[in-house]
Amino acid sequence: MKESLESGTEYWMKVSGYEVDVEVARFDIHRVFLEDPETVIRDGICEAIVEKLARVSRGFFSPTDVKGEMLDWMGEPPPELKEELKGCISPQGCIFKVDFKFRGKEYAAEFYSNADYLRMDSFVRKINDLIKDTGYQYYWPRYLHIEYLVYMVFSEDEARKLEKERGWKLSLH
Repeated sequence: MKESLESGTEYWMKVSGYEVDVEVARFDIHRVFLEDPETVIRDGICEAIVEKLARVSRGFFSPTDVKGEMLDWMGEPPPELKEELKGCISPQGCIFKVDFKFRGKEYAAEFYSNADYLRMDSFVRKINDLIKDTGYQYYWPRYLHIEYLVYMVFSEDEARKLEKERGWKLSLH
């Protein structure tokens, strides 16, 4: 970041405060979930993703007994990816099935990859449903220069304040 600031002063002086905020926030591993969508698909990825989402949740999502399973798929994509992959020649990827306990109940959720790109929207929506009663949700900053999956947990008031005062553009999944 320092090198980018020094070498690209002209660029950084032209971007919005929001863009600078999001670039800097990416370094906060305690409040920002950041994952390269082209991540290496590996054993333990399910548990690692859930652990990272829990770590940035400010305590609102604290699953236990997390168990994950990877299943390959080829041809017909999972329902959550059908529209996105429409017209794709011989699509393939993984289904990441995750079982966990939260607040004493058992849950199952999935996220996906097509080839090596992670697709986590449906998984994050499931978590947002589970924590909705807390008043906090995982938000995605809509920022075109980010090439990563980025989620942050805010209350609705915090999200609106960032939008109003700093020009943030936040979406729920």
